[in-house]
Amino acid sequence: MGKPLNGSKDVCDWLCEQYPKLLPAQHKDSIEGLLAEMRGFHVMAVSFPKGASAPPNVAEEMLKTDGLSPSYRKALEVKRDL
Repeated sequence: MGKPLNGSKDVCDWLCEQYPKLLPAQHKDSIEGLLAEMRGFHVMAVSFPKGASAPPNVAEEMLKTDGLSPSYRKALEVKRDL
């Protein structure tokens, strides 16, 4: 890798360079257009306004499950704390 990947576009471009079948020539313009449109959404536009109720976070309940792998437990703890 020659340069740092500083954002989702850089990561996506790099993946498509490594795996050209992800971006077939006949669909390249459509795919790139849709990705650009998706990146145009501002995070705050899809966030819940202050004071609104967000969907319940079920991670706390899932953490009570026995037999979780350490990595899955850590992922649930991160999700719970968001």
